[in-house]
Amino acid sequence: MPYFIRAAGSADVPAIAAIYAPFVLNSTATLELEPPDVAEVERRLRSVQQGGLPYLVAEGGPPGRLCGLRGGARWPSTKW
Repeated sequence: MPYFIRAAGSADVPAIAAIYAPFVLNSTATLELEPPDVAEVERRLRSVQQGGLPYLVAEGGPPGRLCGLRGGARWPSTKW
């Protein structure tokens, strides 16, 4: 199955929220206790993009179906 990686947009937010929610609810992959709602996912997407970082989604299967995501984050600038 071919995959296509592209920048995420506002139209992807509901699918991003749906992909992420099971990881919050059923795993230890995140530190969140409740899945973020669509408005919060939109805020996070915009925050990453406005910070000049990528927020990517993967399309696979039927055209337009999202099957993965990854948002960029800056490494903490800690002074030791």
